[in-house]
Amino acid sequence: MVTKSISVAIITAWMLGGLPIMAATLSASDSRDTLFTQQSLGNLSIGGVFEALKRDVQYDNGGKTKLEAYNYYGYVGYDFLQWLTLFGTLGGCQAKSTEYDTLGSAKVKWSAGFNLKIWHFDIYDPSWLEGRCSIRAMGEYSQYQSGNTDTTQLKWQDIYASVTLNYEVFVSRMDDIDSYPYSLLLYVGPAFSKVNGKRETATQSDDFSEVHNVGIAAGTDIFASHNLSIGGQIQYFFDEPTLSASVVYNF
Repeated sequence: MVTKSISVAIITAWMLGGLPIMAATLSASDSRDTLFTQQSLGNLSIGGVFEALKRDVQYDNGGKTKLEAYNYYGYVGYDFLQWLTLFGTLGGCQAKSTEYDTLGSAKVKWSAGFNLKIWHFDIYDPSWLEGRCSIRAMGEYSQYQSGNTDTTQLKWQDIYASVTLNYEVFVSRMDDIDSYPYSLLLYVGPAFSKVNGKRETATQSDDFSEVHNVGIAAGTDIFASHNLSIGGQIQYFFDEPTLSASVVYNF
């Protein structure tokens, strides 16, 4: 009996040895119940953004160059009031500051800011212009950091603000939230951006700042439903434009 048990154990071990190594036990899928249940996530928004940033910057010694970066990050916003949304972002940044640099390895980009809904007016006549006009303001503080394979590192901060005139046209009516798509939002207005940064190598460190700090922000959001938007934006500070695309879901 003992010999038989040993043989069974050896055969079992040999069979298991031929199986792929698992990192962890697969989670059970026999129940959808959870310890806690959330009935509503009202006022919360989440999303993702990809940004191709290009800005003319100048070093403290007077030399000029172009800052280029690819930024990709998540977005979380919360409507503390009907007219005030506080938000934060967190993600990665890959940047370079001269045409001879290679695009840096990804490091952290984060920001915190607010959206302020200042004023709105609904247009009903003529019917072909029916929609909502509004004025909104935005402020944001951002930090960027990128590292390069040649030991060059870039880090900078941006203080950004804009005031935009918005026009939203609805496919049906504003209160018809079952319409798909729901609306189209267009906006444009002045923007301000103050950049302060540093380019570091193994042998030197150079501070830089923006060449132009006043520009224009414009964009469009297509609301596939009343709480899901797909948008694009352009920021132009009288150099090359910065382009971004986003997807945001509002609970």
